Amino acid sequence: MKKTPPHDLQLEQTILACVIQDNTVFDACLKLKPDDFYRTAHRIIFLAMLELYGSETGIDLVSLTEYLKEKSKLADVGAVYLAELITEIHNIANIKYYVEKLREYSIKRKILKYALKLEHTCDDGYTLNEIISNVQKQYNDILSVTHRDDGLKSSDDIIHEIVEQFENPSKYAGILSSISSLNNLIKGFQKGHLYILAARPSVGKTALSLQFAEYASAKLKNKVAFFTLEMSRREILTRFMQITAHENIDVLYKDKQRFEKILNSTKNSPFWVDDTADLTIYDIKARCKKLKNSYGLDMVIIDYLQLITPTQLKVNRNNQVSEISRNCKILARELEIPVIALSQLNRENDKHNRAPLLSDLRDSGAIEQDADVVMFLHRKKDGGLIKADGELIVAKHRNGKIGKLDIYFVGKSMSFEEKTFYKEASYE
Repeated sequence: MKKTPPHDLQLEQTILACVIQDNTVFDACLKLKPDDFYRTAHRIIFLAMLELYGSETGIDLVSLTEYLKEKSKLADVGAVYLAELITEIHNIANIKYYVEKLREYSIKRKILKYALKLEHTCDDGYTLNEIISNVQKQYNDILSVTHRDDGLKSSDDIIHEIVEQFENPSKYAGILSSISSLNNLIKGFQKGHLYILAARPSVGKTALSLQFAEYASAKLKNKVAFFTLEMSRREILTRFMQITAHENIDVLYKDKQRFEKILNSTKNSPFWVDDTADLTIYDIKARCKKLKNSYGLDMVIIDYLQLITPTQLKVNRNNQVSEISRNCKILARELEIPVIALSQLNRENDKHNRAPLLSDLRDSGAIEQDADVVMFLHRKKDGGLIKADGELIVAKHRNGKIGKLDIYFVGKSMSFEEKTFYKEASYE
C-alpha cells in the first residue's frame, strides 16, 4: 500500500485563510512557494495570491474569485471551497509559526521524493560514483531549501557592512601571498571569491598554487585544503617543504638539522591534502564542509578543474565544466572562503608562443563568467625549453585593476619570485 506523503491540509487552509483575513500577513508567507502546498487547489490559490500581491491588488474572496475565473482555474479550486476558507477566524499572530511548519512538511516530501529517485537510480545501471554524486547533489539541494530566505537586504543594512569593513579592516582583509606586487593588485585572496589560475602544461601552475598554499598556512597560519587530482600527497608535501626551505629536497635532506627544522615547520602548518583521483565537485564540497565544521577552513585550492569527475555523463563537456565551475563559486560563497581553481588552456594557445587570452580558457566560457579573478601564468618557450622568466597576468578582476607581474621560476625550490612591481595594463 502506497504511503501518503507528509502534509497537513488544515494547516494549509489556515495559512490561506489568514492571508484573506488580513493581507498584511502575506509578507511572512513570501518564504513559501506554491509547491510547498500539498493540495493542488491550495497551490492554485497561493499562486493567485502571489499574482494579486505583485499587482498591488487586495487579496479577498472577490478578487481571488475574479482572478481564478480569468485564468480558467476556478473550477479546479471550486467556488464553494474557496468561500469555506473564510468561515472561521484564525489567529494571525501565529502566521510565522504556520509558515515554518508548512515548510517542514514540504521539505520532508522532497526528501521522500529524492529517496524514491535514488532507489530508481540504483536500479537503472548507474555506477556507484554516479549514485553517490547524485546523493550529494540532492543533499545540497535540500540544504538550500532548508536555509531559504528572501535574500533581500536594505541599503541601511548594507551600509553598516561597508562601514564595518573600513572600521575593522582585518576582519575583511584577504589572505596575502608571498608575491607582494600581486597583493598590491588584488588585495589578497578575498572571502567568497573564486580565483582561476590557468596555464599551459608544465609552465608551473601547480608550483604557484602550492606557493600560495605554503605562505597562507606555514607563514600566516591560515587553514588550507589542497585537492590534487594529478599528483600524490607525498609529491605535494615534498614540494611544500622545498618552498618553505627555498631548497631542493635532496640537498635539504643532507643537512639533517635543517631538514628536521623544516619537517617540524610543515607538521605545524594547518595544511590538508586530498589526493583522491576520482572526486566529483560534490565530493569536494562535502569534504570542505566537514573540514570547516571540524577544524575550520580559510582557503581551498583545486588542481585542477578539468580533472574533476563530472556527475552528468550524458551532457557535453562544456556543460560538465560549467557545472563544476559554478559549484566552485558556490563553495566559496557558502563557506565564505577564497577558492583557487587551476585550469588548463585550450590547445590553440599551445600552438602559439603568446600570452594567454580569456578566450583560451578550456572547455567552458562559464569559467571566465564565474571567476572573480582570472590569472594566467605565462612563460615562453625557447628552443623547445620553457624559459625561467615569465609573467603572471591578472586578466580579469571583477572588483579592481588588471595587470602583469614580471616573475621568474626558481627550479631548486619549485617556486616563483617577482622581478619588478606590477605594471598596470589594458589587457584583453
